[in-house]
Amino acid sequence: MECLFCEIAKGNIPTFKLYDDGKFIVALDVNPATYGHIIIFPRTHYQTILEMPKEEYCQLFNLARIMIRLIPEVIKVSSFNILYSLGVDAGQRMPHVVLHVIPRYKDDKVAIGWEPLKMSQDELRKLQDYIINTLTKKFGNTPTPSQQQKPTPTRQTANEPQPKSSQQPQESTQDLTLP
Repeated sequence: MECLFCEIAKGNIPTFKLYDDGKFIVALDVNPATYGHIIIFPRTHYQTILEMPKEEYCQLFNLARIMIRLIPEVIKVSSFNILYSLGVDAGQRMPHVVLHVIPRYKDDKVAIGWEPLKMSQDELRKLQDYIINTLTKKFGNTPTPSQQQKPTPTRQTANEPQPKSSQQPQESTQDLTLP
């Protein structure tokens, strides 16, 4: 058998399709993490997003953005995770690009997190220098650490509006057109 998602795209395997524009398919995940969990994948076989043309990569994530705006109109939800795994060690289970849009609910059983790696400021600075130097050698024009701004802690004052963590920013869905 060919790739599972290629077979779905060809119509050889049934799915609970929500949208299909000829380039991308949006469907309910048949093994959902939560109620309303959807997957978005390209019809064209790409093993990872690194193989995708930039335009298609942007369309994939824009489609996720559109779905996140539309889903709350049908399902009472205001929080989401967008999940993409690149490589087996990161949890990629199929050799096809699949973007998961997972609605999140208070007290759901989904656990996405990690135990923070303890790194000193010196270790972080050395890693920063190493990455910047490597990128500069490869691509040029990367700012050197001395050109970087040092991180400064920010503090919210009482006069500033507090973010509403349980609400999505309001945007008219009339402005959202599918690609």
